[in-house]
Amino acid sequence: MGKSALFRRFIDNSFTTEHGPRSTMGLDCFSKTYTIHDREIKLEVWDTAGIERFATLSASYYHGASAAILCYSSIDRDSFNTLSQHLLETIMHAKTIKVFLCSTKSDCRQTHDAITDADIMQFEDQCDAALTDSFRTSAKEDGEGVADMFYAVAEALVSEDLNKFRPKEPEQYMKAGQEQEGFKLHKKKSGGCCL
Repeated sequence: MGKSALFRRFIDNSFTTEHGPRSTMGLDCFSKTYTIHDREIKLEVWDTAGIERFATLSASYYHGASAAILCYSSIDRDSFNTLSQHLLETIMHAKTIKVFLCSTKSDCRQTHDAITDADIMQFEDQCDAALTDSFRTSAKEDGEGVADMFYAVAEALVSEDLNKFRPKEPEQYMKAGQEQEGFKLHKKKSGGCCL
């Protein structure tokens, strides 16, 4: 599917055509640090190493995850056809997770079995509410879309974090005796203030 090449491009901006022995069971972890909105964020990415081909992932794989990148090969219709199942599973186990769609091997899209733009648009339309963003990537040559995708993931997480802890605007605080947007504060006869 191209995930290992994608992560290699993400970590050290390299690509190799050599295919050494690879465990089909197990996890690989990669990380990279970004500075976004004057904040340093360490993006830690886990490669499921093909486990999803053999069984559904257990809930433990989603524990603590803030985002998921669902990858499919642009030249492998089977990988594309399983996206719905993986998306459903991801949302079931992590309801507030941000989901990014990633097409790998976009440099090979000229093959007869390639996923078409219409296929992708239809899937995105059907799953729009569940998807944060969608990217086409290639680990070859200049790494088309790879850096942009991982940066977008990091930026989305930082922006969400900033929004959670953003202080209220001063006009959201009401003083005793003021009316604002349909709310009125009343004074008790004792002189105290309550809603």
